[in-house]
Amino acid sequence: MQGTNETARNETMKTSRIFFVPVIVAAAVAIALVLSRPETGGDLKSATPGASKTPGASKSRGAKVAKPSAPTVAMKSGRVAWEPSFEAAMARAKSTGTLVMVDFHATWCPPCHMMDEKTYLDSQVVAGSRRFVSVKVDVDKRRDVAAQYGIQALPTIVWIRPGGRPVASVEGFVPPDEFAEMMQKAHAKSLPG
Repeated sequence: MQGTNETARNETMKTSRIFFVPVIVAAAVAIALVLSRPETGGDLKSATPGASKTPGASKSRGAKVAKPSAPTVAMKSGRVAWEPSFEAAMARAKSTGTLVMVDFHATWCPPCHMMDEKTYLDSQVVAGSRRFVSVKVDVDKRRDVAAQYGIQALPTIVWIRPGGRPVASVEGFVPPDEFAEMMQKAHAKSLPG
């Protein structure tokens, strides 16, 4: 009887190893993929067009302050130069008199990732972004800022004056050519006269 129990236990352990080894390998591959995609915040969700509704967007809950990340240098890397925080962007805008381009997004939002993967890597958009102080605001971490600007769908990009007044906005995924045009129109609204 004891030999039968030990044989059954050995078979169970072999079966467990056969199952868990591929699972561990798959997990390692997934982690490697997440770490290799910094432009999307390391999220592997598939992207689909449109705007995602912000859960609890009309509710203003306690604000969580996002940890600042290093800004990307647009001139050398071919990417939009994102400021590390909303406050840093507003301070820079006030000192330079430049509009702020705020990208309200969330890690769980597929259209937000499409903006990162397609629109914000486009050369016209990168060049146009140099006219603005650009910042990404995660609505789950900065509900206070999202509530201040009445964000209801994601992504929402809002161009605001250094004093905080919005001059233009757009909701949902926008292809690069259209987005470059919107950037030009927003910039034109900031010009005097």
